[in-house]
Amino acid sequence: MAEAVARGEAPEETDTEEVVRASVAPIYRRLLVCREPVTARHIHRAARITADAAAAGAFLIEEHPDQNPT
Repeated sequence: MAEAVARGEAPEETDTEEVVRASVAPIYRRLLVCREPVTARHIHRAARITADAAAAGAFLIEEHPDQNPT
């Protein structure tokens, strides 16, 4: 993610842990929940969708409401 941010492909405020969770979630679901095989196509699709979402700002770090009371 650091490289993607440096290249301007994702906002600096991107939560990298959430990006990783989102990218592997469909793979784990397929393997562990559905007990279906995972192909390179599935991995590439999950990576592409997550990268597009990160680029669009879907994984920005948000302050928790309890952390900054007004």
